Amino acid sequence: MGAPAYDYHSSSSKRLLPLDPLGRRFIQYFYHGWSFIEAPVPSWGGRPSWRTEKRYPMEPRNIWSKYQDPELLLGLSFDKYTNYFVLDIDRKSRNHPEKSRENFDGILQALEDIGMCRVLAVNSSESEGIHLYYFLPYPVYSIALAVAVKQALFQAGFRLKSGQLEIFPNPKPYNPDKITSFRSHRLPLQKNSFLLNRDLQPISNSVETLLDWADLTASSQDMELLGEALKAAEEWLSAQYYIRRGKNSAEEWCWDLEETIEQGWTGSGQTNDMLLAFARYGIIFKHHLGEELVEYMLSTALS
Repeated sequence: MGAPAYDYHSSSSKRLLPLDPLGRRFIQYFYHGWSFIEAPVPSWGGRPSWRTEKRYPMEPRNIWSKYQDPELLLGLSFDKYTNYFVLDIDRKSRNHPEKSRENFDGILQALEDIGMCRVLAVNSSESEGIHLYYFLPYPVYSIALAVAVKQALFQAGFRLKSGQLEIFPNPKPYNPDKITSFRSHRLPLQKNSFLLNRDLQPISNSVETLLDWADLTASSQDMELLGEALKAAEEWLSAQYYIRRGKNSAEEWCWDLEETIEQGWTGSGQTNDMLLAFARYGIIFKHHLGEELVEYMLSTALS
């Protein structure tokens, strides 16, 4: 499920890392140089005029250099793997704690249910929107993580919508034959951005503190529980790709799974394959997740 983060040893950009040790720590999380966005710092209360650059990637030292420019705002996209994700809640959103603390806490609980036990909150700008960062101890598939988070929020009654609740990496359409970019997000602690304490009050704009907290939150996540959510997300993604290939393909797959389940065990050494069939059928065609999926798989196995 996991993969190494930015591989300094095998990368052709090994000599282009930041000289600053703090910069090297920073790019262990924020390292994807393709499809970045940038904008001059606007006047107070103004909206940034973002520009997307897709012609070339930034090297790690350039990411760190641009990030430190006080007159520039920088945002990054995501690679195939990521070791963090972000929830974006605008100040006017019904999910903002000043609008509804119940909704805000419900979002935190939904993510805790899939293993995301520690969060780092950032005031994104003077607009008082909140970015919730969840750092991980090692990278996972970005698209699977996006779908797992979306499904957890959906199960808790929350819907993704611009201006209300957004996630990065975003759950973009999945097609292994046609690679598309994830959306980019504004990096934390740039102009008028601050770390928030548990009471959601601004307390620091120290990048070193940000990274210390990122390491602490990463070490506190329940990766076994998240792994289950990621597996369900990968099965869902496979199903969507299969279904888009044509209605007949989806129907045939459904029939094949039903036949496998109906026949049950016919010999030794089949348990893993049978459990996988139960999980696929339960997730894709029964729309079960979490405890519902466990109960379905158990009852099906026993029958």
